[in-house]
Amino acid sequence: MKRDTKQNIFFLLVKNAIECTPILFFIALILNIVRGCSIGIQTLFMQSFFEAAEKLTLNQQSIIGVLQTLVALGIAYIVNQLINGFGAFLPNIIGYKLSWGLQSKINKKLQKIPSIEFENNSIFELINQTEEGIKAAQVFIQSTAFAITMYLAYFLYMTWYLFTLNPILVFSILIISIPSIFTQWIKSTLYSDLEDDSAKYRRHLNYYSACVGSKETCKETRTLGANSFFIDLFVSTLKMFNKKYWQTHRKAGFYEALTKLVSVIGYGVIIFLLYRSVVSGFITVGAFAAVFSSIDGMFNRMNQLVMTHMGTMAVNYRKMDSIFQLLSMQEDIPRCGKVIKDKMIHIKEVSFCYPNASSNALNNINALINPNETIAIVGENGSGKTTLVKLLMGIFTPVSGEILYNEININDGETSKPQLPISAVFQKFQKYEMSLLENIAISNSIIKPKITEVEQCLERVDISSNLCIFTDGLNTMLSKEFGSIDLSGGLWQRIAIARGIYRDHSVIVLDEPTAAIDPIEETKLFNKFAEICKHSTAIIVTHRLGSVKLADRIFVMRKGEIIAQGTHNELLRKCTYYEDMWNAQAQWYV
Repeated sequence: MKRDTKQNIFFLLVKNAIECTPILFFIALILNIVRGCSIGIQTLFMQSFFEAAEKLTLNQQSIIGVLQTLVALGIAYIVNQLINGFGAFLPNIIGYKLSWGLQSKINKKLQKIPSIEFENNSIFELINQTEEGIKAAQVFIQSTAFAITMYLAYFLYMTWYLFTLNPILVFSILIISIPSIFTQWIKSTLYSDLEDDSAKYRRHLNYYSACVGSKETCKETRTLGANSFFIDLFVSTLKMFNKKYWQTHRKAGFYEALTKLVSVIGYGVIIFLLYRSVVSGFITVGAFAAVFSSIDGMFNRMNQLVMTHMGTMAVNYRKMDSIFQLLSMQEDIPRCGKVIKDKMIHIKEVSFCYPNASSNALNNINALINPNETIAIVGENGSGKTTLVKLLMGIFTPVSGEILYNEININDGETSKPQLPISAVFQKFQKYEMSLLENIAISNSIIKPKITEVEQCLERVDISSNLCIFTDGLNTMLSKEFGSIDLSGGLWQRIAIARGIYRDHSVIVLDEPTAAIDPIEETKLFNKFAEICKHSTAIIVTHRLGSVKLADRIFVMRKGEIIAQGTHNELLRKCTYYEDMWNAQAQWYV
């Protein structure tokens, strides 16, 4: 997965903020431009006041004139404070809307990214960074984007103001800004490198914490007495992260201290330029007093702009950049073409390799699956069974060869791929913390749940929604987390199968969903499955052979190849590998 680090994060975030709430954004933008100009205009009113006070001492101005300039200065301050209130409030709303909008975009994008990308660890690091990046983007819009706009307006106004007094005074802006900007460029590089490492550390820290405290793992971890083991791993990883964090911040602190030193020198240069200007008669004493009183504010605002706001962006650059790296990833071609109705499946010279793998997971697979045929795929762990099924389902794309449904290549299409009439139940099926109805109907969520069909699917797997355990029938919540019930492993497996058959399909796959139960219960479920799938093409993946006799044919896989195929009795006669597997497991089914 290639990463493009040349994106302009500032404008991308602003673009997304405008998309989320255009009217509020432009109102806030105008208010912050006015805020910046109003701060600069105060200096002009201050100059008028000092000049009026000077003329008063020389009897060239009445006290009324001085009071008028003082009132004007006070009004300028009041107006600035009112604008500040509105200008600070709106960015908060925009920040929240931006975070929701970005999260929605990421969720939609994740379902479009090719499934093979999720076999690469870098995608999970990128997702972790985007979670941090959304938080950083919200803060950026709330406190930085509009602050930058306000301060740029302020410094543009002050540049014009100083130029009208004496062009040489414009150098004061450069003296203030250049050292700070250089420092932030250095810090941006340092923090970008830190974020690349941080994502990996955060994933490990979250995992070790989950091993100790999550619902799924804490019981086994305690039983094994492994709490201290994971705590030690957490601590050691945290130390490595803190060491990297400290090294980066130490370097950043050094450059920032150096900038402060240069800024102090620059402060002295500005005072000298002001002194020369007033002595030479380029500016009045009133202008000198106004600019002199504003220098400290200029320094503070430049520090806030560069050190705080631009510094925040430098620290969070990689986090925010990750959002747009993920959003710019190549998308899979959607399956929105014509639905393939026939169930003839032809596998021709198919090979497949996982990312960063040294060898193929599948090599030159050839097979034919007939309509309404039940196929069992068997073999030892790692033989390629699940990989082949994912290719048949269109989840992965072969690196070579073709998979044809009714002689139509399921991976062909420039703008869309054909829709596959397929459903599946996987080994690690999901136990959705939702109602019984939603747990079934989610497999066909594009239409409104059909209660009658849901009930029929449950009955076909020997479950009734009237069981006493389902206190609210189909509306019973299947989750202790939400104050209701949890189910046994066997019931969950039957619900997973009901979910699979509720989906419109003519091909259904069972990919070792019974691996966690005993062989006898497995046989019962497979027999029930065979009965359910009489009028469908069925593919059963398993490494246990007790129920494969119900299949019309069996594919025997080893090291990424189909080494034999036939009925159970045929394979016992002609395939020694299958015979050895059967003899080794036969005792389980006696």
